[in-house]
Amino acid sequence: MNQYQIGGLVFTVLAAVISYFIVNKAKSNKIKITTPGSKLKSKKLKILTELTKAISVRQPYAELIMMGLKTEECRSISTNIRGRIYIYASNTLEKDLDGIEQTKKSADELPRGVLIGTVEIKNCIGSKADGFAWQLESPMRLVQPLKPKNKPQPVWFNPF
Repeated sequence: MNQYQIGGLVFTVLAAVISYFIVNKAKSNKIKITTPGSKLKSKKLKILTELTKAISVRQPYAELIMMGLKTEECRSISTNIRGRIYIYASNTLEKDLDGIEQTKKSADELPRGVLIGTVEIKNCIGSKADGFAWQLESPMRLVQPLKPKNKPQPVWFNPF
């Protein structure tokens, strides 16, 4: 066997082990998610059970993040956190008519006071003077919104 065949074999075995672990963990936790554009295809992911951080985002911006239309979250503070986090749709509705229109839902239809999905924070750019843009990617919507057990905070909080 050459090095490429060995590498392929190692990758195949590793992928099988990871798949087995994810499927068995997902069966025990019964958490389902969907990605934008795949409402009918739901997946069960182990990663959702391991998330410990959530950010509060007002509607309609939380919905726009889940739709993949809002890829930056502007904040007055920087973050060193990278990776997948929960998005909590806060109880406060922003009076942004353009944002609500982009969601193609009425203000009453937008979920509030629940965790609606997850997103990856890839980077944070900016400065204290101008503000910071948290760059977001790969939103995944929860099929069923979750009520957090812990009290939501304005920025970061641990939902469970």
